[in-house]
Amino acid sequence: MTDDASGADQPGDVTERPADPPEVHDRWLLVAVAGALAFVAMLDMNIVNVALADISQGLRVPAATAQWAVLGYQLPVVALLLPVGRWLDGVGTRPALMAATGGFALCSALAAASPWAAWLIAARIGQGACGAVLFVLMPVLAIRSVRPELRGRAMSVPATLGPLGAVTGPAVGGLLLDQLGWRWIFLVKIPFCLLALAVVWRAMPRDGRLRGATGASSATPP
Repeated sequence: MTDDASGADQPGDVTERPADPPEVHDRWLLVAVAGALAFVAMLDMNIVNVALADISQGLRVPAATAQWAVLGYQLPVVALLLPVGRWLDGVGTRPALMAATGGFALCSALAAASPWAAWLIAARIGQGACGAVLFVLMPVLAIRSVRPELRGRAMSVPATLGPLGAVTGPAVGGLLLDQLGWRWIFLVKIPFCLLALAVVWRAMPRDGRLRGATGASSATPP
């Protein structure tokens, strides 16, 4: 009888196993996207500095006007961080990420094609607005793509690649300036953005729900 009783308890053990959701897994590809976009967004902070003289000469504008190619990016990033954070609370992660990444690539192409200074400055302001969205989204994307116990490791990816982009910006800009000209300083970021868009399109769920959202809901007691 004791064997039957213990055997009768075993089905109850099986019912506890669904607490482990097999369909939710770590998405390290999205962590890599967060790192790559953090690198690109920070790269744009400094890469244009080395090309200001060439931009001034190429567009036939004073050096003070060419300086707005840098300020046009940096000012929106700083000014829009808080408003963007509030906006993202009501927008899905996936559409916001794809819109910001696509907009960043488009504005980079427009900046490279600038026929005059006003065009360049407008494109850089658009880039800065998209960059503000990326700066807010990248930590969120890294954290929500993995299990809670791996979030520190995931956060280290954009936290490392972002400053690396800022440090390498002048070196990369100088190399492109010597070999290809100042317009390539804007074009070099487009392949990274297109690759990130392709990965997000394939790897991120259509509803934008990542590990953090599902994990939080499953951990909440009824």
